[in-house]
Amino acid sequence: MNLRNQTTCLMAWATISLTSLLASCHGDYTFDPDVTLEVQQIAYDYNFRERFGDIDPEQNWGFDDMEVITVGDTVQTRATVTTRAANPNKNQWADFTTVPQEVSFQEAQDVYHFFRSLTPFAETGITMQWTDFFVQQVWEGQEEYTDGKGHTVKNVSNKMNHLVVGGENDHVNNFNNGHGDMMLMQNSSTSTFGYRNTVDSKYHYEHIIVYVPQYNAYYVGFDFYANGDNPNQQVERDGIYTDWIIKVVPANYHGMQRIMCEDLGDTDDFDFNDVVFDVSVQQSWWPVQGTFAKIYLQAAGGTLPVELYHNGERICEVHEAFGVPTTTMVNTTPDMVRPHVQFTVKVSDQAWGDVFNPNDIEIRVNNTEKGIIYTLSANSGSAPYKICVPSTVAFTAERENIELKYPKFRDWVKDSSQKFWE
Repeated sequence: MNLRNQTTCLMAWATISLTSLLASCHGDYTFDPDVTLEVQQIAYDYNFRERFGDIDPEQNWGFDDMEVITVGDTVQTRATVTTRAANPNKNQWADFTTVPQEVSFQEAQDVYHFFRSLTPFAETGITMQWTDFFVQQVWEGQEEYTDGKGHTVKNVSNKMNHLVVGGENDHVNNFNNGHGDMMLMQNSSTSTFGYRNTVDSKYHYEHIIVYVPQYNAYYVGFDFYANGDNPNQQVERDGIYTDWIIKVVPANYHGMQRIMCEDLGDTDDFDFNDVVFDVSVQQSWWPVQGTFAKIYLQAAGGTLPVELYHNGERICEVHEAFGVPTTTMVNTTPDMVRPHVQFTVKVSDQAWGDVFNPNDIEIRVNNTEKGIIYTLSANSGSAPYKICVPSTVAFTAERENIELKYPKFRDWVKDSSQKFWE
């Protein structure tokens, strides 16, 4: 009997056994989650093989040990991280991350008009939870204001300097509101954005974050404001966030891998976007010695509670991390687009020698409808509940089966040496 016939028989046996058990026991039946899970897994395996054919026995679904990278110069890091998270060694950035292209004149114009199209004092509700990112200069505002004495305040963008993120102590070093300015921030925070205003010598946080679909990117716009003690230090807001615009781009590290998952909510849905996250692994010598996994949660295309763990320590529940109910899908439909969420997990006290496999991150599903809790696996030669690919591989839209986006996926299932994304 070949493998597919074995799978068909097992699926039939499991279904008949469960049905018979329920029918014969009447009210005396005690729910057995192991049987329910086995039926679910057999059905998934059967449907996967029906869709994609026989599985290469050596297929491990991309889960190999990852390269551990050193991020930045340790001597320079030793000198700077204790006081700020800016990495000013611009000539080293390309050694470990993809450096964004400079913002073009056309992009700056388009983003400016996007902000201008918003209602004054608009709120988007978008927040960001990033630790590793680039900031780029986009726009210097040309609007004029009037101070408390009736005098015209010109060149307000020149009066907005000393960009800070995550609070006053995290200064974006060497970023002076000039064309082409860019800075890499590491182990920092996007919890808030602000600037120091030379008119009143205070920090201000009047800003808004927007997503511009045309560039698939996030931008922060500031509204000029001053509230000093003297009338000439007082300027009222106009609610238009174009006095200073910056772009925020995630630090995409070399060797970063993408894990795309099926949560078994359905046994015949293979879009592999129920949970999507990227992982890189880095060694650090200062300020904390160790090996760290950077996890970028990209999407939650399922509606079951899913938690990420490492070594028994809970990292997050994916919907909760995005700030949405479990029933809401994030970043797999145009109706709900949110910034990805970044986490840092210490995987070793050593900064050398250890290896890390993205399979070490446990993905735990609580299928409340069926009363079962299980961990998503990717066993060699079996139908996978998760796959691991380069982070440059785009994940699917909701209900877009993976072979429609990647016609070579079937070839990869049969031959692990193939790369369906190329």
